[in-house]
Amino acid sequence: MAKNATLSVRVEPELKEEAIAILSSIGISTSSAVNMFFRQVVINNGLPFEVKAPEVRKPVNINDLSEDELREILVKAEKDIEEGKTESFSKAYENLRKEFDL
Repeated sequence: MAKNATLSVRVEPELKEEAIAILSSIGISTSSAVNMFFRQVVINNGLPFEVKAPEVRKPVNINDLSEDELREILVKAEKDIEEGKTESFSKAYENLRKEFDL
């Protein structure tokens, strides 16, 4: 069957570039990826993956924690910092401003 239908979508520029880079690294064009996705939608009669709302984490009240729970959180935080899994305050603040149009 000829592929001559055109699809135009709006996506965040950063998301587009990141996705294209990943697809290119595995030798798949954007057009092929969209065709694969649509084919899977048809085969599955819906989205080909589970869609769930993100887990909402409640803020932790330090007064509600035991000494052991607090120590565990602090040890994990220190490990995250050592492994580079954190970002600077200025970067986090910049991301929040961007996300909430501040």
